[in-house]
Amino acid sequence: QYARDRLSKLHDLQIVTPTHPSLRGGLTALRLPNAVDAGAVREQLWSRFRIEVNRISHATGDYLRISTHIYNTESEVDRLVIALQELLA
Repeated sequence: QYARDRLSKLHDLQIVTPTHPSLRGGLTALRLPNAVDAGAVREQLWSRFRIEVNRISHATGDYLRISTHIYNTESEVDRLVIALQELLA
């Protein structure tokens, strides 16, 4: 829930994972703005911040899939949010 709460504060991204707790798990999918190159964001997250995410390309747009689990800390999620803010600025 922490990751979802923090990521929902990013105005340039839309969370497309269901909101009801019984319909979601450790994955959070984010729709990127049309003008954003999802592949470049994914590559920059890894090369600059050592954060690994999946890119999903779909007819409805490009998405990043964030996978979190019990071993991820809140500070790691915060690092992701700061990195995305920087890359999407």
